[in-house]
Amino acid sequence: MTKVDNNVLLKVENLCQYFSLGPGRELKAVDNVSFEIHKGEVFGLVGESGCGKTTTGRSIIKLYDITSGNIYFKGVRICAGLRSYKDAIKKAKAQAKAKIAEINASGAIDSAEQIAQVKAELKAEVAKQQQLIKEAKHDHKNCNKMYAAEQIRKVILKYEGLISAAKTEEENVKNAKFTLVHESVSEEEIGKIVSRWTGIPGAKLTESEKSKTLHLDEELHKRIIGQDEAVTKVTEAIIRSKA
Repeated sequence: MTKVDNNVLLKVENLCQYFSLGPGRELKAVDNVSFEIHKGEVFGLVGESGCGKTTTGRSIIKLYDITSGNIYFKGVRICAGLRSYKDAIKKAKAQAKAKIAEINASGAIDSAEQIAQVKAELKAEVAKQQQLIKEAKHDHKNCNKMYAAEQIRKVILKYEGLISAAKTEEENVKNAKFTLVHESVSEEEIGKIVSRWTGIPGAKLTESEKSKTLHLDEELHKRIIGQDEAVTKVTEAIIRSKA
């Protein structure tokens, strides 16, 4: 397989998928499987019939609640099993019990202190594993919400500036001094309207009275084709407004 880069898209870590077959019996369909799929890779999972390929795939897409291990997609844990944490607690308790029995059998003078130390270590280990169980349950339950929230955050970061700029532009338009709704129309507004219609720069429409009278009709006819009557009326209206 050729790696394009080292970005891990999918990470399967110590995946175990067991199915109960009744009291004290279980089928280990997938047992301690680990692999990674990187961006740009083509990954093939092969094996004989019944080896757990399909179960692995179904576990990854969360059709099953995995027994143990972790599955990460783009760095976010999407599946988490609890068996390994519970087994760790059982193991710690068994080891602590054995140590306490050994200390009691030794008859050591400081046996009470040693036993207290063993119990403190056991308590710390149990608390650690219980916290891991809590985190695993949270991730397994809320991973979809967490992933969606992250995607929303990225969208906001990308478009927040554009949205803000658009809102600012909208406010500028609303607050603009120039408007078409007035009881009377000023010279400047007529010039702006005609400029928008014809494409003639506004400066040309605000020249001296002589230039307006001599050249406006000519300029309008150049820019507006086939509307001679309308152009003439607009020009006459502007000239009348100067009378």
